[in-house]
Amino acid sequence: EGEKLIYMAIIWEKSDPMNSKEETEGNSDLNRAAFMASHDPIMVSNLKDGKIIDVNDAFTPISGWTREEVIGRTTMDIDLWCRIDDRKAYVKELERRGKVRDFQTHLKDRNGDEHPVSLSASIVTVGNERYIVTICRDLKGTWELTRLKDLAFQTLEKDDSMILWIDMEGKVYYVNETVTGYLGYTKKELSGMYLWDIYPTYSKSKLINFLKEVKEKGSTSVETVMKRPDGRTFPAEAYLNHLKLDGEEIIFAFVRDISERRRMENLLAKSRMFERGLIDSTLDSLLLINREGVILTCNAVAAERLGRTVEQLIGMNLYAILPDDVARRRREWIEYVFSTGENIQKEYSRDDILFSTHFYPIKNMEDEVEYVSIFAKDITDLRNKEEQARMEKERAELYLDLLLHDIGNIHQGIISGIQLASMVREEADTLGKVLSSMENLAKRSISLTSNILLLSRLNREDIIPKVRDLNIVIDRCLERVRTDFRKKEPTIEIRKPSEMLFVQADEHLEMVFQILMDNALRYQKKDPFLELELDRKNGYVYIHIRDRGPGIDEKQLDVIRGEHLMKKEATRRGLGLILARTLVERYGGDMDASLITDNGRIIGTDVSVILKSAEGMQQGHDVDLPSAA
Repeated sequence: EGEKLIYMAIIWEKSDPMNSKEETEGNSDLNRAAFMASHDPIMVSNLKDGKIIDVNDAFTPISGWTREEVIGRTTMDIDLWCRIDDRKAYVKELERRGKVRDFQTHLKDRNGDEHPVSLSASIVTVGNERYIVTICRDLKGTWELTRLKDLAFQTLEKDDSMILWIDMEGKVYYVNETVTGYLGYTKKELSGMYLWDIYPTYSKSKLINFLKEVKEKGSTSVETVMKRPDGRTFPAEAYLNHLKLDGEEIIFAFVRDISERRRMENLLAKSRMFERGLIDSTLDSLLLINREGVILTCNAVAAERLGRTVEQLIGMNLYAILPDDVARRRREWIEYVFSTGENIQKEYSRDDILFSTHFYPIKNMEDEVEYVSIFAKDITDLRNKEEQARMEKERAELYLDLLLHDIGNIHQGIISGIQLASMVREEADTLGKVLSSMENLAKRSISLTSNILLLSRLNREDIIPKVRDLNIVIDRCLERVRTDFRKKEPTIEIRKPSEMLFVQADEHLEMVFQILMDNALRYQKKDPFLELELDRKNGYVYIHIRDRGPGIDEKQLDVIRGEHLMKKEATRRGLGLILARTLVERYGGDMDASLITDNGRIIGTDVSVILKSAEGMQQGHDVDLPSAA
C-alpha cells in the first residue's frame, strides 16, 4: 500500500479518503504505469538512509543499471555522481527547501561516461516514512545543440577567410574577425558601410546589378580588389551565395586574400628550373607524351630502361622505339586515356621484370586531355613477396588441416579403447553408463573437429553444386536420427509431394539436415516429436523442420538467419548451426527460424530451408531467391 502511495505522489495526486479500496488500488496501478512509462528517468529513494526504493524503465538507458541492480543501494554505491560538490549542494538545497528544481549537473553511467542532466526532486511522506522522488532529464541533446551553435559561430569568427553577410541593397550587416584584421576597420565601422566603400573597382549600380546576378544564379565567384582605410588595395577572390533566412534575402560572401597566390604564381615561373631535378629524383620511369606519341620529357630512369639518353628520347616517338606488339598495346592504352580522360593502370612484364604502369591525363584550360604522363614502377620484388606470403598462408592452412586431422584420429582411438573396455567389463552398470557417456563425448568431439575441418575447407574452396535427390538425403538422415535417439523413441512425421525432389547441392547436404534434426530432438526431454514438410514451387524446394522443444534463443536465431556468424558469441551458440548456415548459403539457398507458440506459450521451433531446385537449373529458370522467412 505504501509503494502505491509513493507512485501516486510522483504525479502529484492525492488519494481521496472517501474512495473505495478498489478505486484506490486502480488509481495507484494507473500511477504505477505512468511512473514506468515516463520518458524521463525517475528514482524513489529513502530519505533516511538514501537507499533506492524503485526506478522506472527510463533509468536503465541513461545509467546502464537495471532496476534489480540498484534497488536497495545508494547513489554513492553505484558511483552515480561525477562531482561530489554538486551532490552536497543538491542535498543541501533539498534539505533546506524540501524540493529542488532544474539542478544541472553531470551523472556517470555504469561505464563511467558522463551525461549532462537536470534534476528535479521533492520529499514526500508516506505513513511514517519520508521519500525523495527525483526526476532526471537528459540534457545531452540540448547541450549538444547549444555547443554546435557556439561552434558554428566561433568557426565563422575564427575562419581564415573573410566572411561577410550583405543584404540585397549592398549593405554590410555582419563580418567576422578576419575581415576587421584585413581591412583595418572595426566591426562597428563596417556595419554601416556598403560594398562600394570597400570595393573601389565597382560602382554602386554595378554592384547592385552584380548582387541581382548572384540571386539569379544562386552562387558565383569573382576576382576583385579590396581597399583598406589608408587607401591600399589587395587582390581577393570572393565566392558568393544567395540565401533566404526567415524570408530575408542574404548574400553570403566568402572572401580570400590572394596576394600570396599571386606571389606564388610569380615564383612558379622561377621553379621551372627545378623540374628536371624533381623528375630525375624518382626511381620510377617517367615520360610525358602528346597524342601522337612524341616524348616531351622523361627522366633518367626511363631513358636507361629504353636504352637511350634523356636528350636522345626527347622529341622521339615512343611507338617507334618499342617492338611492334608492345607499341600496339601502348597505343591502345594511351589512346583510351586521351579519349576518356580517365587514368588507367596496367601490369606487364619485360625481360623477366614486372612493371606496374599508370597512365594519367594532363588537361588544358578547356578541360581537354593534352598530354599523358606515364609512370612505370618495377614491382618484381613486391610480387615475389606477395607470392611468398600466399604460399606461407597455404602452408599454415595445411598445418591447421593436419592438426585437426590428427586430433580426430586421437579421438577415434579413445572411442575404440572405450568400446573395447565395454565389451570386457565385468563391473556394475554404472561403469557402462560412464563409458557410454565418454563415448558420446568423444563422438561429439570428433563431430566438432570434422565441422572445423569442413569450415576451414569451405573458406578455401568453391562448391560446385550437383543434382542431389532430396528424398534420399532426408531418408538417410531420418534413419540415423532413429538410431541415435532410439532410447527416446521419437515420433517422426513427414509430408512431401509424390514426385521426386532434386536440389542443387554437394555431398555435404546430408550434414545440414542431420544437424538440424539433431538439434530439434536433442532438447526434447519427454515424448520427442519431429515433423518434416517438403514442397516445391517457383524453382525452389522448401523444407520445414518442426519440433515440440523449448525453443531457441535470439542468438541462435541470429546464427540461423546468417547474422554475426563470425563473432565469438555466435560460435558459442553452436558450430553445427554455423556450418549448416554456411553450406546452405554456398548452395545459393537461405535459412530462417521462428518460434511456435500457443496462447503466448512457446511449444516448439520451426526451422525453414530453401534450396534451388535442380529441375529449375536444368530448365534454365532464372528467378530471384525468396526469403526463407
